[in-house]
Amino acid sequence: MNFHDLLKLTVPEIVIVGTALLVLGADLVALRDLDRRFRFIICGMIASVGCLGAIVWMLISHEHMNPFAGMLVVDPVTQCIKISLLALTVFTILLSVDSDFTDHVGEYLALLLLAAVGMMFLVSAEDILMIFISLELTSLSLYILAAFNKRDIKSARM
Repeated sequence: MNFHDLLKLTVPEIVIVGTALLVLGADLVALRDLDRRFRFIICGMIASVGCLGAIVWMLISHEHMNPFAGMLVVDPVTQCIKISLLALTVFTILLSVDSDFTDHVGEYLALLLLAAVGMMFLVSAEDILMIFISLELTSLSLYILAAFNKRDIKSARM
């Protein structure tokens, strides 16, 4: 197993992380002075295109790999679950566009995408260390998202 095979194995996750960074950068640099709704539409489109790109990659690459003695596994079942996770992420992004609960659009979408990456790694993980790292990435992102709406008292209490 070389680096090229490992890179080919994790392309969907790399695409989603790159999309999260792109959404953060676009919101910070180019869209900060625009209306919040317009920012949400543009950043949501970027995030959705990244998710759809990862889905297309998984549909055209029919890999079956088990590198590093089972640390990560890619087979048709894990790819099907990853595709459904990404489809649900796109659906969540599209539902969030009409909401007005935050002015931090880039941060919200990046946390949503990073939670999806954690879940995608969790689906592929067979090693206990990789399962723990995946759970941590997922849970940290979701904990922050649970308390993301600072204006609502329900978001602040346990």
